[in-house]
Amino acid sequence: SNHLLFWAGVPLFIFSIITHAWPFAVLNFLWGIVLLHTMLTKRPHS
Repeated sequence: SNHLLFWAGVPLFIFSIITHAWPFAVLNFLWGIVLLHTMLTKRPHS
């Protein structure tokens, strides 16, 4: 489900760039980093 949340942010990120909503773009970028970090950290190590 985390992957869906991450990829759902991509169109929003592109839309924010097109509409020049830079504050939202930066926040969404940071949110994507947090999700990516969470996915990598919670991945079970075998």
